[in-house]
Amino acid sequence: MAHGLYILVFTWGYAEKIEMRVLEDNVILLIMSLVSVRLSVEDGVVTVSLTVRAPIRRPRRVDLYDASTESPPSSGMDPSLITTFFQSSTRETNDATNAIRERILGSLSTLHAFLEDPLYGAQWRLLIVAWDTAVRTIAEQTHVPPYDRVSVSMKGGRGYHYDADLLFHIAEGAMVRRIEFKYGASRVAALPQFLSLQAKFPMFPVTYDAFYYDHFLERYRACDEGLTEPMLAREEYLRRVTSTTYEVPFFHQLKEREHVRKLEKNRVVNDSITAYLEAHGPSMNLACFAEKLQVSQAGKIYLLWSDGAFHVDTTQCPSGSDSKSGSDSDGIQEPLVYLGIKGGNTIRVQQGGTEYHLLLRWRNHKGILNPAWQIKKVQKN
Repeated sequence: MAHGLYILVFTWGYAEKIEMRVLEDNVILLIMSLVSVRLSVEDGVVTVSLTVRAPIRRPRRVDLYDASTESPPSSGMDPSLITTFFQSSTRETNDATNAIRERILGSLSTLHAFLEDPLYGAQWRLLIVAWDTAVRTIAEQTHVPPYDRVSVSMKGGRGYHYDADLLFHIAEGAMVRRIEFKYGASRVAALPQFLSLQAKFPMFPVTYDAFYYDHFLERYRACDEGLTEPMLAREEYLRRVTSTTYEVPFFHQLKEREHVRKLEKNRVVNDSITAYLEAHGPSMNLACFAEKLQVSQAGKIYLLWSDGAFHVDTTQCPSGSDSKSGSDSDGIQEPLVYLGIKGGNTIRVQQGGTEYHLLLRWRNHKGILNPAWQIKKVQKN
């Protein structure tokens, strides 16, 4: 057997078959959780074949090469960004991390140089294989005829209800499928939310932001004598409260003094949510909610990343409380009905074997900015 210096580097986060030839030169071997080993000897050369698999974790950085000598792809993206697919983000960094993941998916066709990266190449190859598998699944499930290639056009933003157009290029042109990317779940029902609506969305006779201003905002301000900014007029408050920035001095001071008597302030906000749901929950406009679901979910395919693979799922849309048997495109036969309030902050509605839980919460600092409905799908059968 040949002699030499063998360096073992342990890394995690992907699964593939590694072929290693042990020669006189130094060898760098990437080993993960070992599944099987096969040895063969031919002409004095030992070939070691390892089939490996590992849990999804961030790889430990090992300085095996000088990064300054690498030629980055035209996109200017760094190969280490692939780790966003293999580690969770914090609440504070969630939006930025998801933006990176979506940018990667929209740029996969330009990132072939990353496939051979010494540190991250295996993770890029895993992502490419998972993507190709998901694309084929979507094509099969949505009856796409034989196609020559696929491309991605990103569509994220408030003007759209989905993240990207997936285009299948066929002889007659292109067939488009709407894609929504989600991280950390394998099905829509496992997501903490699949839809978010601002509290001013008109599915109640009185919206929560107006109710809060009329009955609870002064109670919140009374908790803290240091809140000296004058009260905003009702019309201006309702126009500004669904923003995500604190440029208005009134909201800026609320945020800066959020920590002062915070528990007392939180009780006021919690009481306002419960009082609102008790007063207006039963009068929810189910037809309005159903229409919003239809508009936002129609034709949308969820591409969910979990445990090193993409999972494809969709969500059926209820047709409203006055729907007739078999009257919609999905053949939904049962009406959408109001069930009641859960936990003092969540409305439950049901359509057949599916419940929708509408959690009323403040997205940007409790009681200060951007009250919204966080909507989750719960499959009951």
